[in-house]
Amino acid sequence: MEDPASTPSSSSSQYISTGENNWTLVHHSRNNPRHNVTQFGNASVPSYDCLVKNIPDRMLNVCCMTWNVNEKPATILKTIGNFLDKKRTATALEDIVAIAIQEIPPQNRSFHEEALSVIEPLILATHTIYFSHRAWSQMLMIFIAKPHLRYAIDEPSVKFIPCKAVAKPIRTKGSIGVCFKVYQRIFVVVASHFSHSSIKNRMANYHKMVQSLKFPSLLYVTDAKNDRMFAADVILWMGDLNFRLSGGSLVLKNVLPNPNDALIYDELTQQMRQGNIFIDFREARIQFPPTHKLESNSNNYVVGKIPSYTDRVLYWASNFDNISPIEYSCLKEETLSDHRPVFCCFKVVALHNPIPREHFGRVRCSVQDDDEPGPSISMRI
Repeated sequence: MEDPASTPSSSSSQYISTGENNWTLVHHSRNNPRHNVTQFGNASVPSYDCLVKNIPDRMLNVCCMTWNVNEKPATILKTIGNFLDKKRTATALEDIVAIAIQEIPPQNRSFHEEALSVIEPLILATHTIYFSHRAWSQMLMIFIAKPHLRYAIDEPSVKFIPCKAVAKPIRTKGSIGVCFKVYQRIFVVVASHFSHSSIKNRMANYHKMVQSLKFPSLLYVTDAKNDRMFAADVILWMGDLNFRLSGGSLVLKNVLPNPNDALIYDELTQQMRQGNIFIDFREARIQFPPTHKLESNSNNYVVGKIPSYTDRVLYWASNFDNISPIEYSCLKEETLSDHRPVFCCFKVVALHNPIPREHFGRVRCSVQDDDEPGPSISMRI
């Protein structure tokens, strides 16, 4: 059933209501008849010339951002939009941008559209929304640079897993998982909001997600015999994981003058080192101060609360030679939320090997738009 609210500006996108407080948007880019050779998921098979133009180093740059907005209106996302716009104009915005939002205002049924209307215009010159999913009080958006969009599968697989057996209409914690393929690389992006109550519950949340996040499409694009997310090439996991700093008053005394020393008390770091959680995942080195809990419109932490690294980005790969973190940090300007936005940028190998020209036979590039050349390939028999 289509959501009766207004649709995004792109005529090839629409929101589909999959249940109360759940909406999915997918950008359909395969409306051009020039793309006459496709792979699984109706993604175009690129010609050699297009590969050289789009990804001459075989790499895709990926940026993951996560922010708990503390039930503030979508206008707060201008902070993220301005950050992405500055990256786009100063150097270059990453090829894939994934944004996870937690604690969406529960009564705002149009937040998912308002969020897109805030961010999309700031990066519209180079990027297009590829996928967006809202599940209760969480949201995941993925933007892809226009030259790469046609080489992503047409409809990514998405699944939402609540932390508890029954989803509640207010602040439902859980994870949105999406599986998609770009060029030769299969991604799973997970956006989570875990329990704030106890470390035991947070650990249980993680293990439930690992067992429950399955994507049937993985059976068709890999040699795996199951559809668990670890059949993908790369997993990017981000969100408000709610892991805290243990140590009570000792931490409170030491963490503010020396925020980087706080990691020795970090629950998530401790449990990962013990092999109890996020097994075989990695995290780039944290060199920024704790991102929670901040006073509104201030860079000060709430008095009496132990600051914590609740907001994280972790990654896993079937071959870690195919991914490397480039920058892991947070936005430090004052905001209305009690969390800071956190981001991590990666380089991901998107092609296994350079493609020899002879494998493509005779290549005829039918170019109607210089920004988005469409390959027409005559395969050699």
